[in-house]
Amino acid sequence: MLTHLRLAFSRDQTEKVYIQHHIAADGEHLWDFLETQPGGFYLCGPTWPCSDVREAIVNGFTRFGGLTTQDALDEIERLKAQERYVLEVY
Repeated sequence: MLTHLRLAFSRDQTEKVYIQHHIAADGEHLWDFLETQPGGFYLCGPTWPCSDVREAIVNGFTRFGGLTTQDALDEIERLKAQERYVLEVY
């Protein structure tokens, strides 16, 4: 069941707002959704924001989950293995 959807259309507005900006703003919610609920993270689109997206997620995990950077990166890999962190990029 889809309960939270964030869209970023950077070309449709004067100020460029990208998905990593939404992830940073939703860091606490994303941490809660992925760690205390069986949530999933799915990103569709071009490959260029992938590193910025990962950085925003890692920052949220360290800030709101108290993880070290390495633990946050390991958590992303665990979520990938569980197919709860999926990037459909081109």
